[in-house]
Amino acid sequence: QGAGFEVARRIARSHHENFDGSGYPDGLAGDAIPLEARIVRLADTFDAITHGRPYQAARPVDRALEEIDRQAGTQFDPHLARLFVDMLQGDPGLWSRLQQARKPDGWESAGTPVPGPFGHIQDEASR
Repeated sequence: QGAGFEVARRIARSHHENFDGSGYPDGLAGDAIPLEARIVRLADTFDAITHGRPYQAARPVDRALEEIDRQAGTQFDPHLARLFVDMLQGDPGLWSRLQQARKPDGWESAGTPVPGPFGHIQDEASR
């Protein structure tokens, strides 16, 4: 089983914990959530927002970063959230590649999805 297995186990167990303690399965908060799980939480959320899901259309990268900013301190470690957003916005080459690679074709005209955890983003985008 080795060290890699232990890291994977911690991520799998804790990547749905929220920084404020409102997550699951253990209700961990703050630094009690393993660092690697807090990082995966950010990446997983970014991926979920910028790729289509059965319950929601894909959203643009800037909307994903707005949501991460909005949830910093509640869902996400505020320090890691700031680093994540700054890293993506601070490198023009990376930002351009992300915008191109994650451009959700037709996201504005997508049908109304089943309400999901980020439904309010679509509501704001359609205004």
